[in-house]
Amino acid sequence: MLKNIFSDKKNTTIFAIAALTTLVSMIVYMLAQGLWFNKLSISCSMWNDEMFYYKQIEGMVDYGSPQGVFGYTESHAIRGTYGAWGPVILMPFVIFGKVFGWNLASPIIFNALIMTIAFICYYFLLKPTIEQQIFTSLIFISYGISTRYIFSGTPEIMVTALGLIYCLLVYKVIKEEDSIGMRIASYVIIAYLTSAKGFFASLSLLMMVALLKRRKYVELIIQVIIILTTMFAFLYISKYYAAPYFFTLIDMEALKNPSAVIDLFKSSAEESFGYMKEALLLRSSMRGSWYLLFFVLGILLIKDLITKRNLYRLAAVIVWLSLIVAMWVLYDATEGCRHLMNFTIIGFLMVAHDYKSKIIKVAIIAVALYCCWLTTDTYYTGLPEKDEALYNAIQDQSLEEVMPITDDEWDNTVVWTLTSSFNELYALPSGFGISCCFEDYPLYYIQNVQSKYVTTCIDGDVDKLLSAYGCQVVAEYGQIKIYKIRE
Repeated sequence: MLKNIFSDKKNTTIFAIAALTTLVSMIVYMLAQGLWFNKLSISCSMWNDEMFYYKQIEGMVDYGSPQGVFGYTESHAIRGTYGAWGPVILMPFVIFGKVFGWNLASPIIFNALIMTIAFICYYFLLKPTIEQQIFTSLIFISYGISTRYIFSGTPEIMVTALGLIYCLLVYKVIKEEDSIGMRIASYVIIAYLTSAKGFFASLSLLMMVALLKRRKYVELIIQVIIILTTMFAFLYISKYYAAPYFFTLIDMEALKNPSAVIDLFKSSAEESFGYMKEALLLRSSMRGSWYLLFFVLGILLIKDLITKRNLYRLAAVIVWLSLIVAMWVLYDATEGCRHLMNFTIIGFLMVAHDYKSKIIKVAIIAVALYCCWLTTDTYYTGLPEKDEALYNAIQDQSLEEVMPITDDEWDNTVVWTLTSSFNELYALPSGFGISCCFEDYPLYYIQNVQSKYVTTCIDGDVDKLLSAYGCQVVAEYGQIKIYKIRE
């Protein structure tokens, strides 16, 4: 296979474009903000969920599981010590960390590597022409928010890459050019994605239709069993191995009342269209951009269904509709839009490969550029520029002696209040858990706090309270103090 690539100049060029797409997109994104690799660090990011992911993975790499509790207002998973999504979503990072080590650069390297693998799979599985490959690469680069997530410690790019590989494998089944190995690989990927984030189960409809049309009934039954089993696994993990969030992440209660479902759908739609209006006017709304681009994808899928009228196109539209309904009814219109990002870029790449019209492809690029590159929402689009003072303060800490790991999980847990800086918590000893709380929790319920340590912003209300109580300051650096509130 490799011999065929390098023996033909044209194939070599296409392969090079595919393999370098991720790196080129990263370089373009960095240069657009006047930065380079050595000027970035996730420890200086504005996204606190990255810190949660990073510290959980670190604890899993070093100890097998976090030794302290991750949660919200000291919520606790029924089993284990994991945060909102549980351990499954973290496993690929943990495997990478076990093999190559885990440090602040590891998430970025992992994200870049897995997205590169996805584009290489695109080359081998779909065998694009040079024009198709160029358009595919340009669409990814124009959808800049995906590139931003390569520079993060969150799993968005990982699930995007795996979702893309799955859709490529489904495409091969549809074209009847697959093998049993490809189908097994697709089953493994969709099983993982569904057990990690349940709404990825919707993609399996495409495979089911393909197997049904090819009269592969045994494999169709296998696919249904896999999806049902992994959906159950997702719900089981969410209930028992994930800490309850401040609010319910996936709310099934509304389904019991049809009128409530309709009201929730309407209110979520109104909220989403409000975000979309902000994005169209180039105001600060990446949420609106996510919705806009997802609806552009929907228009393309519906157009495709009307013109080609086959079961595959219908299945694609049903998947699209199921996702928007899930985000508006079961999830949350504000936070759910971020999860649509994965499906949008996958959809654009697959649609662009299948469409012969250059006008459609150029239109996708133009809309993506408008929504992702011209938005003023720097919270989402801004790269984590390294703050040398903060970065050095984190690197200089050696907290293992003053915060030793013990057999009591609450002794290995720090309360972090939303009013205090979180970046400094990257310096916590490996294995420590973090419980995110509103400030009033330690301020008014300090006697009920189970964690041994509490972080405060210097001279803040909680700082003054704990100082008045005579609690010991075990560390002070950056913008925070860490108090030990009990022995």
